[in-house]
Amino acid sequence: MKDENHVGNGDVSLDEMGRILRTDRLSTTIKVEPKDFVVREVVECRGEPMVLKPFFANDLRCVDRLSGMFSILDMTKVDIESGRAIKIIADHCKVSVQYISAYGKKDARAQTVQRICVPTEVMSKLLSFDHDNIFLSWVGTARQSLRIGGHLGNYFEIITHNNSVGCTVDIDTPRVHREGFMNYFGPQRFGGGSGYEIGQALVEGRNEQAFNLMKKNFFYKDLSIVQQSSDLFTCFKNAEFRSNVRFSLQQFQSYLFNALISHLTLSGKVSQEQHLWTPARTSEYSDVWNGPQKLDKGLKGLLPVRGRPRATRVFPKDLAYKKLCGGYKFVFQLPPGAFATQLLSEFFDLHQGPHHRKVA
Repeated sequence: MKDENHVGNGDVSLDEMGRILRTDRLSTTIKVEPKDFVVREVVECRGEPMVLKPFFANDLRCVDRLSGMFSILDMTKVDIESGRAIKIIADHCKVSVQYISAYGKKDARAQTVQRICVPTEVMSKLLSFDHDNIFLSWVGTARQSLRIGGHLGNYFEIITHNNSVGCTVDIDTPRVHREGFMNYFGPQRFGGGSGYEIGQALVEGRNEQAFNLMKKNFFYKDLSIVQQSSDLFTCFKNAEFRSNVRFSLQQFQSYLFNALISHLTLSGKVSQEQHLWTPARTSEYSDVWNGPQKLDKGLKGLLPVRGRPRATRVFPKDLAYKKLCGGYKFVFQLPPGAFATQLLSEFFDLHQGPHHRKVA
C-alpha cells in the first residue's frame, strides 16, 4: 500500500517537511486567542496610484464621479478567514468575489489588517456594512485592482504560551537574522491537507476522486453547485468554483515546493540565495513528483504554469522578543508569502490553540 505521507522519490514525508535541521525545543502554543496573533500588511502608498482623501457617508457624489475606478479599503478582521470575509463583503454588495481583490490571505484565528479593493460603484452599499468580526475603513481610490504579493510584507506581533511550567528556551535571534530560515509554506496554506490533494488529483487526471474530495473540503462544501452537480466540469461555469480550483492547484504547487526544498536540504544542495520556480509542471520537481505531464484542457487556463520565483530562505526584519509570564512576545516583519509559523518553529515546537493542534 502506498504511504500517503510519502513524497515522490525524495524520501521526504509530510511529517519531515519543515523539521529538517531542527533539534528538540520548548513546546509552546500560539493563537490561544485571536489577539495573540496580530498581522498588519506593510504597504508603501507612494508607489500606488491612489488618491488619498476623506470619504463621508453623507457625500455620495464622489462615488458617482469616480465610476469605473476602484476603491481601496483597510479590512480589519478578527477570528475569520480572509476568503470567508471577502465572500461576506461580496454578498453584501451583491457582486461576485472575483470583483474584490487583495494582496493575499491572512490567518483565520488572528487579528489582521489588510488591503482590499472593490469597484467604486459598490461603495454606497458598503456604507451600511456591519459585521461583528469585519471592519472596513476607506483608504483611497486606484485605477487598477490589487495583485497577489504586491505589498512590501507583513508585520507580526505574536504571543506564545509555554506548555511546560518553568521552562526556558534559547532564542538565537542573531543567528536567524544572519542565516534566515527555510521558506516552507506553512500549514495554514494547506487547510488540513485535502486542498493540495484535490490539486494533485486534478493535475493527474483523477477527476472523480478530486470531485469526491471537494464535497468534503471546507472551501468547496458550501458551494451549492458542488453538492448539486454529479459532474466535475459542470461546476466550472461557476466563478467561485473556478477560483477555488485555482487555489487547490496552487496548494499542490506549494506542497511540491516544500517537498523539493526538504529534498535539497537533506542532500545539502540548498544555498542561502537560491530561488526556485513553483509550477507543478517543471523538471525541477522530478525528484519529488513523477506525475503526468499532460493536463486536461479544462484546467490549462487555471494552472499558473509560469509561477513566481520563491526564495528558499527568508531573512526577517526587526526581529525582537521579550519574555512574558508563561510565554514570549515576538515582533518582526516578513516579505510577502513567508509564514510566521515557520520562523517561530526555529525556536519552538509549535501547537495551535484552543484545541492544542500541532501546526509545524
